[in-house]
Amino acid sequence: MPGGVAPCQLPRHHRDGETDGGSPAARPTVRALADALRALLDELDVRGALLVGWSMGAMVAWRTLLDGADGRVAGLVVVDMSPRLCNDAGWPWGLRGAVQARGPQAVRMLATDWAAFAPRIARRIFAAGSLRADLRRWVEEQVAACDADAMAALWLDLLAQDFRAELPALRLPTLIVRGALSQLYPAGTAGWLAATLPHARQVSFAASGHAPHLEEPARFNEIITGFAAGLPTRVGNGGQ
Repeated sequence: MPGGVAPCQLPRHHRDGETDGGSPAARPTVRALADALRALLDELDVRGALLVGWSMGAMVAWRTLLDGADGRVAGLVVVDMSPRLCNDAGWPWGLRGAVQARGPQAVRMLATDWAAFAPRIARRIFAAGSLRADLRRWVEEQVAACDADAMAALWLDLLAQDFRAELPALRLPTLIVRGALSQLYPAGTAGWLAATLPHARQVSFAASGHAPHLEEPARFNEIITGFAAGLPTRVGNGGQ
């Protein structure tokens, strides 16, 4: 399942541009991650899977499905994500502040001073005023451990994505999960997705920001389990 922190699993780059394995390091992109996920589904011959995509993971899931993996997937869960991050006069449902942060200068700052961004990113993941200091510290550590070059490249690629015209082609059951206190996306983002995807419905988490699976885990697990149980094919390998 793609997740919002997938880049943390990428190998760290050496200064000479090689990975720890000694081969040239490729710039990660949404499509590259989707290709890897689709190849894994094919290799394992997975059928009737449920994809859960949080944040960037939702874009990876969309690309995976649109590029041919829909036959292996029974359902999709999208957790607090927009099909287009950059806002303009006709699109108010993107990431707050994305337009100001889209330039090459911001990407250079991410690559050269990633550690300074980690606490800021962790704070915005949770609902404003969240008292879960222990959870926030853990997220800060996870974010800070990410590869700075990979995160900068992915950020630039995310800003270039626009799935709005393609999403109506996804006809599988979809659950749109919204954090009512999200600091990243407005309420209308989830509403737009629910109205655009042919077989989608949305559910809101009143006490959550960008990460309902971390902020309200018991309810999140209950809702995902119920959604999976109602899919037309069994979730897991070999479902018919």
